[in-house]
Amino acid sequence: MKKYLAITAFGLILLAVVFSRADAKNRVYYSPDRKVRVVIVPVGKGIHKFDETRLDILQGRRVVRSRDFSSDDGQHGEAVRRGAWTEDGQYFIFNTTYSGGHQPWHLPTYFFDRSREKIFSLEDYVGPISRDFFVPGHDSVCVFVLNPKKKFPAADSVVVDLRTLPDGPPARQPGK
Repeated sequence: MKKYLAITAFGLILLAVVFSRADAKNRVYYSPDRKVRVVIVPVGKGIHKFDETRLDILQGRRVVRSRDFSSDDGQHGEAVRRGAWTEDGQYFIFNTTYSGGHQPWHLPTYFFDRSREKIFSLEDYVGPISRDFFVPGHDSVCVFVLNPKKKFPAADSVVVDLRTLPDGPPARQPGK
């Protein structure tokens, strides 16, 4: 029995080492035409290494845009959770989670506009996003926006045509 437990414990330790090394790799998302790639790099500190990330967008060897989501204390940053290119490769949509575990209902969502070479917060245009996104079409994304008029955590689905969004979010009306 002791031999069996020792083998099992060794196997579990080996699996933990293998999977922790697998997690240490960067995640890469290639555009459909494979000319642009998004690289998600773990940059957290200590035991929180995978809780914060940096996003690098490269075309060939040129860094088009980079966004570091790390924090000084490793507890107030973000980690890229998931990303996807639109079908035509003009937009890369991604969402994040907070490293400190605060606001678990909230999934900050961003998009990279390839023609403008900029990263935008989708929430600046539609409000707080509470669930994962999906890409239903060529240049659009469907998100679930928190609706304060409904019982928490109710959300309304909103399809956003990314081509129609201006360089900056619309001005907020006073009192809204």
